[in-house]
Amino acid sequence: MDPDGSTQARKKKQLAAGQDCRSTVTTGPASKDNGVVSDEQEGSVRVESFASGAPSPLSRVIKETVEVPPPSREHIHWHTLRGLLYLLRFGSAKSPDRDPAVLRKLDRAQKCVLALLEEWWTERPHDSAMPQIKQCLFDLAFASASSTETVDSHLAALDKLAAEEDALFLLEAAKRNRERLVSSCSKKHIPEPSMIDVSRDVMAVVESIAGFDAYHKNLIQLYLHDLNSFTISSDLSEVRNTAVVGATYERMAYHSLIQASSRIADSKHRSRFLDPGEQPRLKDYSQCIPSIINSCHWLGCEEDSDHLPRYLWNVKLKRTVDTAELLDKNILYAIVSHTWGRWREGSAMEDVQGVPWRVPKISLYDVTQLPQIIEQVGFAEPYVWMDLLCIPQDMSVPWQQSACKSELPRQVTIFRNASTAVIWLNDVDSWSNMDKAVSWLGLRFLSDFEGQPSKYGGLCDIDKAFAAANLSSFNACDIATEPVNESAEDVIAVPAAWFSSLWTLQEIMIRPDMILLDRHWRPLVVGDKLAVTLDNLLRITGEYSGVDDVPEGIAMLRGMFEDQHMFLLLGANRLTPLVCGLVRTSTSPRAPAIMSAMGATNWFKGRTLEQFQSTEEANALVLSCYPLDFVNEVRSLSGAAFFTCWNYVATMVKHSSTGTEAAQGYPLKGTMLPFMSVPESAGSLLPEPISLEGLPDHPSVGSWTVHSDGSVSLPTVAILASNSIKLQRSCNLKCEVIGNDPMNTTSTYAAFNNALLADWVHKFDGQAHAICTMLSPTRIAGIFLHRFNGTGSFVKAGTFAIGYPFEEPLCIAWTDPESIAVIDVNWHVL
Repeated sequence: MDPDGSTQARKKKQLAAGQDCRSTVTTGPASKDNGVVSDEQEGSVRVESFASGAPSPLSRVIKETVEVPPPSREHIHWHTLRGLLYLLRFGSAKSPDRDPAVLRKLDRAQKCVLALLEEWWTERPHDSAMPQIKQCLFDLAFASASSTETVDSHLAALDKLAAEEDALFLLEAAKRNRERLVSSCSKKHIPEPSMIDVSRDVMAVVESIAGFDAYHKNLIQLYLHDLNSFTISSDLSEVRNTAVVGATYERMAYHSLIQASSRIADSKHRSRFLDPGEQPRLKDYSQCIPSIINSCHWLGCEEDSDHLPRYLWNVKLKRTVDTAELLDKNILYAIVSHTWGRWREGSAMEDVQGVPWRVPKISLYDVTQLPQIIEQVGFAEPYVWMDLLCIPQDMSVPWQQSACKSELPRQVTIFRNASTAVIWLNDVDSWSNMDKAVSWLGLRFLSDFEGQPSKYGGLCDIDKAFAAANLSSFNACDIATEPVNESAEDVIAVPAAWFSSLWTLQEIMIRPDMILLDRHWRPLVVGDKLAVTLDNLLRITGEYSGVDDVPEGIAMLRGMFEDQHMFLLLGANRLTPLVCGLVRTSTSPRAPAIMSAMGATNWFKGRTLEQFQSTEEANALVLSCYPLDFVNEVRSLSGAAFFTCWNYVATMVKHSSTGTEAAQGYPLKGTMLPFMSVPESAGSLLPEPISLEGLPDHPSVGSWTVHSDGSVSLPTVAILASNSIKLQRSCNLKCEVIGNDPMNTTSTYAAFNNALLADWVHKFDGQAHAICTMLSPTRIAGIFLHRFNGTGSFVKAGTFAIGYPFEEPLCIAWTDPESIAVIDVNWHVL
């Protein structure tokens, strides 16, 4: 929401054929009645939340739902393949045989992983390597059989699960292994191992088929780690992330190649989205699999007991309904993210038929037409959530104010539980240029890797396709227009309004898999089939963040994402909204706009909406941004990471000519906080790297206090190195430094690897100290504090990180909090 301006199915087999290998909970097929879908249908309404700790592999779901003996190492490849086929049939939302009991067992991350495996296994008809990989895995499933009886048993079990298109691979594998065993038995000697028997290393077999194709290697790793009960390890998160990132690139490239093939075959081909009068139906398109598996993972299992929004829009009946009055609570709904506040016509309100309250009048479009427009969009869901139609906006009416205030802290629940999420970019007229830019990005990915296109069996000449895409991608992209600086080195574009709204920042963090729609509600599509989501677009654009030879349209798109800090969303943590929010606008209080995504909502519950609008409240904001109690709640949730934000902006830049006076726009004042009120030209802040997330706090940080002026009191600190305090032991380990450059006070910031900590501290004029904030047996993180001689307060002059890859292993003497000097200092930090 944005009140201030600032988302060849196979035939059904007989269910009885697979009854003995289904869940212990027996249910019929999902039912649909009058557009209402049962809770079990896709499991998209009530699902187990993913845990914030170690991820749960898919093999655990198999273990909990299938009545079979536990897997044995001897037949592990059979168990692994059986697990995949089981989940594809009974756990996939796309399967006609989906089982509600299995769907409910899948958490959000597991659903994403299953979707990746399903895409790899079933949705790549042009991939010439995939049939060979399938045959390899089926052969492996039978390779351990030591008798024809075992082969027949394995065959019977897999036959009940395998899709029709996999039947040939299954029968061929069973036939070959049966013949192998019969032949060896007739020769009366122990059978010689086949090539598959010798090479239990699946990766080696896959490489012999697909070469060094990264996509197939990543998906095989995912298959083994998530479905093989004997390979569960701490690497599961890394394996999943590698697979989802690689799959994103491959998906966009594959569909771009399909689109290019169509255009080359038909020289008269034109984008289907050039005609504003043509209205595609959203439900006719497939959607990208999320490229961020655990969005807002820091929220863990924080779920609202009421999974539905207070109000929803009934598309068929064209009216807002109170979900408390719905008899069936297990319904599906879509959600719309958009921005409208900057086009609000003062306090003017409109009567919209079917809405039980008056709706703000918007100059950009006619809000009275929304009921008809939403019906024409073609959502697959019977209900839609859109703030103008589902959250009262008239704060002068008590019941509307109460309804609005109760829904604001529930945005995570509302957005997470939507089965489809879209972004309505109501100031973007068409995708006439963006579809070309997406196609270029995909084809460039293919052209960058030798041998990539060969696996598609000659679907399209990659060189011709890329040459055509290169010529058509020099126009300005549709979501970033009017370049401010047209130099090749610095292409900065004005983003569509949605990208500068603080409210929409929270929404995209919760649902980064939102489909992009233009002002006519037409999706951005690649390959004329796949609706592009923002996270997938961010991933593949980020692949070329450091590449110079890109067309103007790509450079503008990339520049806009960089300028808006959008790439930070790909590795977000709890502090990311504060950082990205620096470049986003909000004419209403900022904290409510991002609090739900941060999990910091307790401070909000004791206040009225009038208090947020009061002059006293505005004057008491920390650094003119956020209420102190909100800041303290975020600090409590974040721990020492709150103070260890990597600052890509100097806190004390001196004038280049005098060398003593502060440079214009850079007062000798910094910030210990993960946000600041400084001129945009002064730089930006970035949150601590994701690699430091979860690093334990040093106990001394718990004594620090944040004040309403943004300063921080430090009664006690843990000092690793100092240029003015004599320590019994000074730490001079190698570290990574980001912050002020003590040898060049006219630069904005420095970034050094392999700096020696104590040596770096001694380069500062005045007093300087390296303060430990977080540490573990393998990593230490901290901040530099500095003050010039004659000044009373310190400023944060940068951050540092010790440990891999700079020191390995980390000296044991510095991993114990007791070994670090803790001193009472009573310092004040600006």
